[in-house]
Amino acid sequence: MAHKFSSTQINLPDELAKHVKAEAAKIPDWALAPEGRETEPHVTVKYGIHSNSPAETRNAIAGHGKVKIRLGRTSHFPDSGDGDVIKAEVHSPSLHRLNKKINDAVPHTDTHPDYKPHVTLAYVKRGLGRKFSGSDALIGKEASADHIVFSAKNGTKTKLRLGGVLASRYGK
Repeated sequence: MAHKFSSTQINLPDELAKHVKAEAAKIPDWALAPEGRETEPHVTVKYGIHSNSPAETRNAIAGHGKVKIRLGRTSHFPDSGDGDVIKAEVHSPSLHRLNKKINDAVPHTDTHPDYKPHVTLAYVKRGLGRKFSGSDALIGKEASADHIVFSAKNGTKTKLRLGGVLASRYGK
């Protein structure tokens, strides 16, 4: 599927993703918006990248080590569609540094100028966000990531090892 921009994200390691999915499963089906529950828990590092190639991003992150991700309380924000997004806060100074490296080196359009990392759990019907916010169940859960995923506008995904080594390219 073609997109307007390329982006980068950290897919949560399996153990952490399992906790996020379990928390999302607590939201009843009747409350879900059409987008439903997130099936691939991740943290967006940078959205709005102009290039379809991972080369500039790979160069930008060269030398950046692993990223530690620590989850916080669940909260919500209005979706750009017809609902609310239920999310877990993400606390990570190294993630902010990684976002800044890409931001400073790679041509992009800022659709969200203030970087507020989070993990989406689910999309719920408009007005229900508050009802499913405020859980402490994920607070303190953490993991480290040794790569990011570059998702090109054309749908191609490329793993980029933190440190600059191109790891692999996989599926569209």
